Amino acid sequence: MPTPTPFPELLARLRTGDEGAVREFVGTYEPFIRRAIRRRSAHGPRHAVADSDDLCQSVLGSFLIRVAAGEYDLDGHSDLERLIVTIVRNKVAALARREAGKPRSHPRMRLFESGEDPSGDSLEDPARVVAARDLLAAVLRALAPADRALLEHRQAGRTWDAIAAIVGETAVALRQRLSRATRAAAVELGLEDADEQ
Repeated sequence: MPTPTPFPELLARLRTGDEGAVREFVGTYEPFIRRAIRRRSAHGPRHAVADSDDLCQSVLGSFLIRVAAGEYDLDGHSDLERLIVTIVRNKVAALARREAGKPRSHPRMRLFESGEDPSGDSLEDPARVVAARDLLAAVLRALAPADRALLEHRQAGRTWDAIAAIVGETAVALRQRLSRATRAAAVELGLEDADEQ
């Protein structure tokens, strides 16, 4: 079994969209995401959630897009796990709002049986890593050229202050601009709802 990459290095590599880092992240955190989805869904309204694969992919996509944009300052695994739980909570709540009033037989909804684990052997499926990588590429294509340049600066490891010096705007304004742009791209790609926190 390979030695896990130290957290700061893994985060830095995820920011660049490194496929090996994405593979390690998915392999390490997908089970945690699925458990968080099951726990959150079990206590949510009507105990119903969308297909677990869809929610898991949405959480992975949202995280990878936002980490690439430099939105998260994480000090370790516990920060990351708290962030994942927050993303899951927001996605399940957004789904509950969207699905409110729809009959339980709606095709995107299903009930979790006690102890059910719909994850199957998906961790061994390389399609997970390819899908995550493709989501990052799709976000890049969806960004305006100026916003794509900001994301590329972040992926190159530049701080917001360094980017501000290059671009000639304030670091806060640039960070907010890229955050809005990546959020709009995530909504456009169906990874997030417009009303999601």
